[in-house]
Amino acid sequence: MRSVSRAHVKVAVIAVIAGTSLSLTACGGRDDGAKAANTAAGTAVSAASSPTPSSDPLFTEGKVSKSDLSDALATGMKTMTTYRTEGSLSVIESGKKDTIKLSSDSDARDQAKPKVLSHVSTPDGKIKEDVVFVGKDIYKKSGSKWVKGTDDAFATAMFRLMTDPHEGLSASRQAIGSASYVGKESRGHRFDAVLDAAKLPYGKDIKASHESLKATYWLDDSKRVLGMKIEVTEPKTQIITDQSMSKFGEPVKIPQVH
Repeated sequence: MRSVSRAHVKVAVIAVIAGTSLSLTACGGRDDGAKAANTAAGTAVSAASSPTPSSDPLFTEGKVSKSDLSDALATGMKTMTTYRTEGSLSVIESGKKDTIKLSSDSDARDQAKPKVLSHVSTPDGKIKEDVVFVGKDIYKKSGSKWVKGTDDAFATAMFRLMTDPHEGLSASRQAIGSASYVGKESRGHRFDAVLDAAKLPYGKDIKASHESLKATYWLDDSKRVLGMKIEVTEPKTQIITDQSMSKFGEPVKIPQVH
């Protein structure tokens, strides 16, 4: 059984974006990023059709039903057809902090097969890569072609959970063990949740008894997700991914990878 540690998660992320843990299959293709966004009317949730926070029991400080929060996240995700995400992945151990910058464009109009262009980089510039997720598949640019990863499913699953906002929301909402509404903050309505590791991808490979897995979600009044943070804490290590969503319904540009 594998334990999620600073070294393991960091290596998983670095390995995937660097291509060292993947068996790569060339996919001929060129960048064809012309993607038209839905109109604002198609993506916005009208105030008239959504309950106001004051009348919605979910927006009551204190413990909330895990199924109600999970359902709210699922509902919010359905309105997030196209959007932009900015954030970071930090690994902290013994006072040392390593940070990877994350940004992405998501086209989730097909909820069963969302497309995400993820930009991953380090402050020192040693790593600067673009990765494309199409449904369950992952692609990395190699020269003029995109290559598909086919090996190391565990590393790929961990990488997606931490860097793909659609996958992070989808997987974490299904793993909520308990949740509470904290109140309204500058980022939106804040919900804190404790996650059940066994319900995450490759959860059986995570020693849940030695870790704390938490998620924080920020929602707007219509329950659309404005931000998400996932924290994995061990006695000597903390891994945090924190992402903010914006530019809902605006055009996104995702390469044609196959």
